Amino acid sequence: MKKNKLIIFSYAIPLFIISRKIYKLLKRESERNKLKDSVVIITGASEGIGKELAIEFAKQGSKIVLASRSIDKLQKVENQLKEKYVNCEAISVPTDVSRKEDCINLIETTLEKFNKIDILINNAGIVTYDYFYNTSDEEIKKIMDVNYWGVIHCTKAVLPYMMKNKKGRIVNISSFVGKRAMPGMLAYSSSKFAIQAIGEGLRAELRKYGIKVTTICPTATKTELLSNALSKRVKFSQNIGMSANRVAKETINAMLENKREHIIGIPEKIFLFTNNFFASFYDFVLSFAPKFMLKD
Repeated sequence: MKKNKLIIFSYAIPLFIISRKIYKLLKRESERNKLKDSVVIITGASEGIGKELAIEFAKQGSKIVLASRSIDKLQKVENQLKEKYVNCEAISVPTDVSRKEDCINLIETTLEKFNKIDILINNAGIVTYDYFYNTSDEEIKKIMDVNYWGVIHCTKAVLPYMMKNKKGRIVNISSFVGKRAMPGMLAYSSSKFAIQAIGEGLRAELRKYGIKVTTICPTATKTELLSNALSKRVKFSQNIGMSANRVAKETINAMLENKREHIIGIPEKIFLFTNNFFASFYDFVLSFAPKFMLKD
C-alpha cells in the first residue's frame, strides 16, 4: 500500500507541474489577444530593450507611443515599425523623463492621439560604472533623475487617467542589481532598488482601482546602455549578457501572466534565493567584482 502511494505521489508532482504550465500558457495566449489595439507607451524606446518592446508590441497589433530624448532615433524606429508592420500605428514623442513637464506632455499627447492609455512601460535608464567614492554627486543625481524620478514623473502623470477608468498596467524595468547591489555600480543599483519599492508599494495602493503593476528584473543585457554610460571605466563590452529581445518577450509574457515581479534567468533566481541565506559569503565574492569589471 505504501509503495502504491509512493508511485502515485511520484506521478502526481510532474503531472501537477505540467498541468500548471499548460494552464499558464493557455491563460497567457488568451490575454495576448487583448494586446491588439491596446495603447502602449514605452520610454527609452529609441534603442535596446525599449526598441525591442516596441517591435514585440507591434507584432501584436498594439498602438505604440515611442518616447526618448532623441527624436531622430525615435523616428527611425517608428519608420521601421511602419515599414515592417503595415497596419502599425505608432507616434514619436521626444521626452526627457527627468523633466516633469515632458512626461505630462507625453501622456497628454498620447490621449489626444489615441484617446486612451492601456499600458505604461517605464524603461528609460542610464548607468555609470565606478567605485562609489569616485562617483560624483552630479552623476548620482543624473542617474536618480532619469531612473527614479523618470518613473515617478511618468507614473504620476498617467495615474489620474488610469484611476478614473479603473484599469491599466504599469511595467517598470528594474534590474537584477535592484535586488542585490553590485559593487562598482552602486548609483545605478540604488536607483533600481528605489524602482523595486515603487512597484511593490503601488501594486497594493492601486489594487482597488484595478491597475496592475509589474516589475521586471533582467541582468546584464546586450544594449547601448553600456556605451551610453556616464563613466566608461568598465572593461567588458556591450555584447555580454542576454539579448534585449529576450527581455522584451519575457516582459510581455510576465505582464500577460499578471506577475508581480519577474526575474529573468534561472541562475539569477538561484543567486537571489541563496543570497537570503549566504549574504555574507556573497559580500565576500562580490568584493572582487570591481577588479574584473573596472579599468584601472
